Amino acid sequence: MVAATLGYSAAMPSGNLELVRRLIIAFTRGDFPTALELLDPRVRVYPRSEEPAVDEVYEGHDGMLEYLGNWYSQWDDYEVDPVSFREASGNRVLVVMAERGHMKRTGITLDQQFSHTFTVVADRVTEWRMYDSREQALDALGLEDDSA
Repeated sequence: MVAATLGYSAAMPSGNLELVRRLIIAFTRGDFPTALELLDPRVRVYPRSEEPAVDEVYEGHDGMLEYLGNWYSQWDDYEVDPVSFREASGNRVLVVMAERGHMKRTGITLDQQFSHTFTVVADRVTEWRMYDSREQALDALGLEDDSA
């Protein structure tokens, strides 16, 4: 099961921020046709560096679907809720997401926030990077922490 809320911490979202918000909502609802419309056919997906048994990069719609299929298939229950969205330079958007899940076969339970960055070019997401922490993502984007 995948679920999401629509909340975000921006006043009126820009085009890039709104596009990424729509992408996240489509994924969390399992609406892959809509998600694919928002992704460039040559999208590059970079999983977290600490994530076991994944490729360094997945390319194109088929690669992205392969990665997500492997990720979702591991979980008996899995939910993701976007916590915040933030624009960055270079047409990038930072998204912090609360992710919760349980794997019965291993007993692993996940309840953690992960950060993702998305690059938008010509109204399509061309790059999706995943990070273990908000701090890693902020550093990669050259941003200061504004949560104080």
